[in-house]
Amino acid sequence: MDFIKNFNNNAALVADQAGNEWIVLGKGVGFGQKLGQPIDEAKIERRFKAAGSDDTTLATIKSVSPLTLEATSAAIKLIEAESPIRFDNFQYLALADHIDFAIIRSEGGIDMEDRALRWEVKRLFKQEYSLAKRVVKLINGLTGASLPASEGHLRAFMVQRLSNARPYGAELDGELLALMEQKYPQAAVTVTRIDNFLQTKMGWTLNPDDRVYLILHVWRVTHRQKQ
Repeated sequence: MDFIKNFNNNAALVADQAGNEWIVLGKGVGFGQKLGQPIDEAKIERRFKAAGSDDTTLATIKSVSPLTLEATSAAIKLIEAESPIRFDNFQYLALADHIDFAIIRSEGGIDMEDRALRWEVKRLFKQEYSLAKRVVKLINGLTGASLPASEGHLRAFMVQRLSNARPYGAELDGELLALMEQKYPQAAVTVTRIDNFLQTKMGWTLNPDDRVYLILHVWRVTHRQKQ
């Protein structure tokens, strides 16, 4: 593949021998390259067909820092080595965006920790939470950020649930769903709409465990936006 242009040191636009353009990600993949030079393909960790990439894909790659891309790749390697979760390109970008925003909040001294929510997630997803703490520690070490353990990397859990990865924790108490729907009614309505959409478009059906997790996640996201 030949170099066309840099987005940053860890992201570049390249062309293959057939003339197809690709957006490639990897540590130092675009560093010091000049137009037409072959790149070191061993550095490529992710590739996106440029002609098939939407504006969101390119915007995310351009907006997050090279260090965030490096941290995202390292985090995914750890997660995939320790769990059944596997990340496609869309999920990779979603996680990179999440990590970048978390780092920005951390640098600005913005703490959005919800101790009740953290306790619920820690209790419901013990193994996932333990892995998430290791991921947060890894990201902090690579980026110099000070992300709290509460970042616990909920994105990975959503990826696991919605990608039909086999869960490796115990099933939740069925009464917990009713409690969450009562506690977070607006989030529950949103999750019902998500459920209907997934059933219509993908043929997926959310089980009670999925609904509990998504209610917590939707509430957290909307609560964050209000703040």
